[in-house]
Amino acid sequence: GLEMGMTPMESMNSLYVVNGAVNIWGKAVTRRLRVHGFIVKYSNETPEQVTATITRGEEKYSFTYKYKDAELSGYTKDNYGKDKIGWKPGQNRLLKLRYGALSALLKTEVPEVLGVVNGIAEIESDFENSRKVAEVDQDEIKRIAGAVNASV
Repeated sequence: GLEMGMTPMESMNSLYVVNGAVNIWGKAVTRRLRVHGFIVKYSNETPEQVTATITRGEEKYSFTYKYKDAELSGYTKDNYGKDKIGWKPGQNRLLKLRYGALSALLKTEVPEVLGVVNGIAEIESDFENSRKVAEVDQDEIKRIAGAVNASV
């Protein structure tokens, strides 16, 4: 958080780590954009899509995030084929669509806003089921640790 200009308390309330990746909660994303001088606006909001636009002076970036794209990417369903809670119609879906649009803008247009942060928590949580974690070989860990200790 310090690297992003956050106070310790703001960091504790805004950041979390999953699988070694630092993520930021959605409401803190808007704050980070504002701290960097951006104005955030949403348009074309429906249960199926939202367009996020961020502007700062002459800079202007927009991205439309569609529920259909989230579906095609496999983000909206759990392992049993049921809608994940955040993707059911209503306020949660609206927020997911907003954060999805902001996530795309942050990763492609203004990545400096989040610095070392991997992504937006509410969006990154959709990827968790699709991540494959390699099995750790304890003998390999011991071998590497031994090599490191020997070199010191």
